Amino acid sequence: MKTLCWTIATILLSPFLLLGSFLRRRKDVQKILIIQLGALGDLLCTTPLFRAIKETHPHTEIHVLCIKKSSIVLQGNPNVDQIHFYDATTRWGLIRQMRKEKFDWSINCLPGAFVSVVGLWSLIPNRINTPSQKHGILVRVLGIFSQYGLPYSLGTHTFDHYMDLAGFMGVRRVRYGIDFYPGEIKSNLPLKDGFVILSLTAGNSVKEWPLSKFVQLANYITTELGRDVILSTLDTKATQDVRSHVQRPDRVYDGSTLSLAELGDACRKAGAFVSVDTGPMYIAFAMGCPVVVVLGPIHPKEQIPPESDRVVHIPPPSGCTPWVHISLTPRKGSEEQLRCARDTSVEDVIEGLARVIR
Repeated sequence: MKTLCWTIATILLSPFLLLGSFLRRRKDVQKILIIQLGALGDLLCTTPLFRAIKETHPHTEIHVLCIKKSSIVLQGNPNVDQIHFYDATTRWGLIRQMRKEKFDWSINCLPGAFVSVVGLWSLIPNRINTPSQKHGILVRVLGIFSQYGLPYSLGTHTFDHYMDLAGFMGVRRVRYGIDFYPGEIKSNLPLKDGFVILSLTAGNSVKEWPLSKFVQLANYITTELGRDVILSTLDTKATQDVRSHVQRPDRVYDGSTLSLAELGDACRKAGAFVSVDTGPMYIAFAMGCPVVVVLGPIHPKEQIPPESDRVVHIPPPSGCTPWVHISLTPRKGSEEQLRCARDTSVEDVIEGLARVIR
């Protein structure tokens, strides 16, 4: 209902909002607002956009509008000047705050109704939006209020999409990479370098690999490879479940208390990081750690780091096709769809691990 009200208000007041934003035009670019309300991993994957803008416009302030719980991954990022938190219950307060900032440009990274008009309501004169034909009538209607629009096409890597969005501002493309700055924080783990980190959960059950298979993988790593294992998840029950079933619990450590900065430091020392598509996996990649990604239902070319000498994609079983996309992420699936992650074999993951472990 709130979104419908904002849609109606936007249509009715659009002449005044458009005039107000036009009157704020300036010749030089002083402030840019980047809107990214995705989860932790989505926000990390937006960091090349910040870097690209700073390289082209080094004296421009970059402000990021994001969800508070995801914002921790931007701490210490030299390309971000200020962070604003989105709260769906205080949208009008957010708009008033954004108007005071007097931004020159806004970039909305992914499709959405309210995020499509944050720039207009904030009286930002130059607005770049990501419209969509797959998100309902309100998103399509509100997308018309931006001067520049680039629909997100399924199967497109988000890095390419963000670089193309920035192209409307004349921003030059940069090399691919994810930026994360853990600072000087140390993890203080009582382990020798070369341990393997297993990320057990994803916050969305349709993407998750069964814990029983993580148990089998941990057994292989500790007994066959002779390496220690860290279980990375905030779900302490999942950690306890795995540790209670492994053969060598003395070599399997609970990493649930590690902060993201401590996890980043651990990734510097780890031999590999095994995960489904989840935020910590992008931290591991940013820190240069070899990564093994169990794709499950995820499209491999949309946001996952591309395969390389330190990134291995473990494909789903034969017959599974990607059905979870960056801009369309369901939380339920049919039995046939759920087998994409559930039936990925431990043997395939072990083979992938052997290719990149250091």
